[in-house]
Amino acid sequence: MGPLATKPMILIAEDHPMISIMLNDMIRELIPEANVVVVDSIEQAKSLTEPPQLVITDLDLLDSKGFDTV
Repeated sequence: MGPLATKPMILIAEDHPMISIMLNDMIRELIPEANVVVVDSIEQAKSLTEPPQLVITDLDLLDSKGFDTV
């Protein structure tokens, strides 16, 4: 990644703390330059000011169910 390139934003939407920690750790190890944002609800995800380049989401969050989550 060149000096003028922006950091990729990766959104993790997961309400189970151990899973979100594991995913966050894996991504930071594989893509250290990434800006990883972890939220535990769709409401929090909607409040982001810029769109992420990648979304990893639990399809069974407390405020959303199934494919409607996406």
